[in-house]
Amino acid sequence: MPCNPLPVWFLFAALAYLGRRDRRLLARWPLTGLIASSLLLAAYLGWRIRLHPGPLTERDALVLHAVLVLAGGFALPALVAWSRAFIRGDLARAALWLRREARWVLTCGLLAASAAAVYFLFGTWLAAHGAFQRDTTVYGSDPSRCSRIMAGTARDFDYTTHKHPLFPLIGRALFVAAAPCVGPSWAPLAVSSAAGGLCVALAGVYFRSITGSRLQGALAALLLGSTSAYVLLAAVPETCTLSAAALILLHVLLAGRRSAALRVRHQVLAAAFAGGMTLLNAVPALVCFAGRHPGQRRIRVVLRWIASTAVVGSLLVAVQDWLIPLSTPGLARESSASELSFVSVPARPWTALAGVGRALLVEGVVGATPRIAPDMGQPVLHVGRYETKLALSATGLWLLLVLAALAVLIRARGDCRPTFWAAGVCLGVAALLHTFYGRREIFLYSCTYTFCLMGVLAHALPRVNYRAAVAILAVSVGALAVCNTLYGAQVLAALDQVRAARG
Repeated sequence: MPCNPLPVWFLFAALAYLGRRDRRLLARWPLTGLIASSLLLAAYLGWRIRLHPGPLTERDALVLHAVLVLAGGFALPALVAWSRAFIRGDLARAALWLRREARWVLTCGLLAASAAAVYFLFGTWLAAHGAFQRDTTVYGSDPSRCSRIMAGTARDFDYTTHKHPLFPLIGRALFVAAAPCVGPSWAPLAVSSAAGGLCVALAGVYFRSITGSRLQGALAALLLGSTSAYVLLAAVPETCTLSAAALILLHVLLAGRRSAALRVRHQVLAAAFAGGMTLLNAVPALVCFAGRHPGQRRIRVVLRWIASTAVVGSLLVAVQDWLIPLSTPGLARESSASELSFVSVPARPWTALAGVGRALLVEGVVGATPRIAPDMGQPVLHVGRYETKLALSATGLWLLLVLAALAVLIRARGDCRPTFWAAGVCLGVAALLHTFYGRREIFLYSCTYTFCLMGVLAHALPRVNYRAAVAILAVSVGALAVCNTLYGAQVLAALDQVRAARG
C-alpha cells in the first residue's frame, strides 16, 4: 500500500517557507524537482535492469509512488503562490469578464445545457437497450468499468488506468457532485453528458475567437456537438468527452493569447488536467503552449512550463495513489501488458493510412451504419459502411465543405495564426498515432481529433462572405442533426440485435 505522503510534503512546505523571500529559488523548484526525480528513477531502472532483472513487482510500484511523492513536493511552493494569486487577482478578473460577456456566457451555458440534456436522454435509451451491461459492446468502450471507477466500486485493479492516470480521482470527484442530482446509478452517464456539453460551450468560445463572430461561433459549436462522435460517445459513461474537454480547453487558452489575464499557471493547470485525463494529451498541451510563447525566450519558458506541469501532475497522482491505493501505476502488471495489444505495425501502410484518413475526415462527423461482429465470442458493434442515401448525401456534403475550406486556405496561403498550426499539428499527431495504436478502436478517440479537424477548417470562415458562412454553418448543422439522429436509431436497432443474439 502506498505510504502517507503528508510528512514528506510537510518538510517541503517548511523549506519553501524558509526560502520564501528568494523568488529565484522558488521559481527553480519545479525544474530541480523534475531533474532530481528523473535521476532517481533512472538510477532505479538501471539497478533493476542490470542487477535485478525480472517481471514487475509491487516493490516497483511503491518505488514509483515514492518518486512521485518526491517530485510532487517541489510543486507545493508554486501551488501556494498560485492559490494566493487566484484569490487576490483571478477571481476579480473573472467577475469582470463575466459582467462584460454576460450575454455570451449565457449563450454558451444554454448550448452546454441543451447538448448535455440531449446526450443524457440518448444515453438512457442506450442503457435500456443493454449498451452498458458489458464492456466493448459499443465500439470498444468500457462503460461498466468506468462507471465502477467513478462510483468507487471497482474490483481488483480496475482502478489502474495507464492512459488516463488521473481519471479515478477526477471521475470520482465528478461522480460525487453528480450523484445527488440524478442518483448514483445515472451519475456516470451524467458526468459524460455534462462533459460533452462543456465541450460544446468551450468550442463556442474557441470558434468565436477564430471567426470574430458570436453567431458563427455558436453555429460551429452546434456543428461539433451534432457530429456522430459527440452524439454517441457523450451518451456513454467513458473518458472520451472528459479528455476532449481538456483538449479543447488547451486550444481555447491558445486562442485567447491576447488576454493579459492568462498566466503560465493557468496553462500548467490546464495541461496537468489534460494529461491526467489522457496521457497523450501532453503533446497537444506542449504544442498549444509553445504556440502562445514565440520569441527568443521560448525555450526557457517552455522548460519552466514542462517542469511545472510534471511536478504538479506528480503531486496529483501521488494524492490519488494515497486516496485510492489500487490506482497506483505498476500494481496491475497484467493491465500493463494488455496495453501492448493496442499497438500494431500495419502490414499494408497505405491501406492503414486510408482507413485512418477515413476515420479522421468522415466517421467522427457522419455516423456510419453499425456493423455487428464477434469479439471474444460475443457480438459487439463496430464502425460499418454508409448504406442509407441520407448518410451518403451528408458524407458527400461534408467532404465538399472540407475541400472548399482547404481550397480557401490554400488560396490564402494558409493562416499565420498559432491556432491554425496548433490544430493542424494536433490532427497530424492523431493521424500518426492511430496508424500504429488503437487503429481497430479509432472511433473511440474521435471526440478529440474531430475538434482538431474542425479547428483547422474554421480558419477558412473569416475569409468567406459573412452571410454565406452563416448559411453554410446553419445548413450543415441541420443536415448533421438529421443524419446522426437516424444514426442513433441505427445504433439502438443494432443493440437489439446484439441482445437477441446473446439470448
